Amino acid sequence: MTTTRTINGDRIKQAREIFGITQAELAEKAGVNQSTIAYLEQSAPVFAPSDAVIESIAFQLGFPVSYFRRGSAPDFPLGSLLYRKKKALKASDRNRIRQFARFAYELAEYMSDRLQLPALTLPRIVNEDPVTAAQVTRAALGMSPDTPIKNLIYQLEKNGVLVLAIPYDIDEHDSFSIWVSENPPPKPVIIISAGKPGDRQRFSVSHELGHLIKHRNYQGGLSAMEDEADLFAAEFLMPADAIYQDLQAPLTLAKLAALKIKWGVAIQALIVRAHQLGTITPRQYTYLFQQITKLGYRKREPESLDIQAEKPRGLRKMAELIYGVPINFEKIASDMDVSVSLVKTLFSIYADRQDLEQRPTEDVSNKPDDEGLLSGKPRSNVVSIFGNRKNG
Repeated sequence: MTTTRTINGDRIKQAREIFGITQAELAEKAGVNQSTIAYLEQSAPVFAPSDAVIESIAFQLGFPVSYFRRGSAPDFPLGSLLYRKKKALKASDRNRIRQFARFAYELAEYMSDRLQLPALTLPRIVNEDPVTAAQVTRAALGMSPDTPIKNLIYQLEKNGVLVLAIPYDIDEHDSFSIWVSENPPPKPVIIISAGKPGDRQRFSVSHELGHLIKHRNYQGGLSAMEDEADLFAAEFLMPADAIYQDLQAPLTLAKLAALKIKWGVAIQALIVRAHQLGTITPRQYTYLFQQITKLGYRKREPESLDIQAEKPRGLRKMAELIYGVPINFEKIASDMDVSVSLVKTLFSIYADRQDLEQRPTEDVSNKPDDEGLLSGKPRSNVVSIFGNRKNG
């Protein structure tokens, strides 16, 4: 959060990649050589270009010059085991996702200095199998061991996981997770892309939760790690003991459609789960997938069966406690040295209190009520981020 008198090349790179433009494109717009942009971004830690050059770059990127004089944002290393990338994901998209996530996390860190955050209740599980790990996690998070999970993201936020959303609907990317340890203690973060169906979102978030819990210092191969996270997510969302009877044959697409609504997972995930639990034969498994392929459901299941996607609440709640309701976006932009439009873009994909109150639930004890999620203190007072103001 410190400022420098010279220019931080990492900030130029971050701003450029947030908007998905190349060094060559920025150089052309700013009227400089590409080598100038490359040198600025690679100089470590800082470099002092002429005022005219940096003002031109700032103008083209839509950031105030002061942004480029800040210290670097907390890093999300691309080499982290928990930042996996699909082969189909373009490098430019991967960079946009990472850099916007860094910005969102930096804002969360800045605000959290004035807030009392929820206690972290995630278990740390190393030598257990994924199924046992999922069962232990449900218990640690205060969830029923045998019922569908409602309001998954809210439950994670309430238990100390920071869930950040980024405003890019990139088909090849759903989410990634990371333990951020720049300012101890390490913090678990899940980053989700906007625009995904709720069933897909729930499974990917549960998959990332499995990585956070089991793979913090994982020494195995990437493929085995992904398989473990998938199995964790399956047991976490569809506990074997609870769903076994639901998945008994005959298993038809009509029956699976009803189960999708009940459990909040994709029809395809239910078919895979039935195969895992042995309630259908390999031949039946193949036949069911042939049916959904023929109907065009592999990529997009019927809209009539859509599960409502969740928006994270925590970051917006922090801002409401510190910057008021309605949120003073101009003040946030000033504090972070960014444009108001960037701040508004970020917060447009987070839930407000009304969104939270409208979420469905069958368990009154887990009804999102904006209480207990966070405790925050604007310096002299302590306020629950998901709770009421109290004396510190």
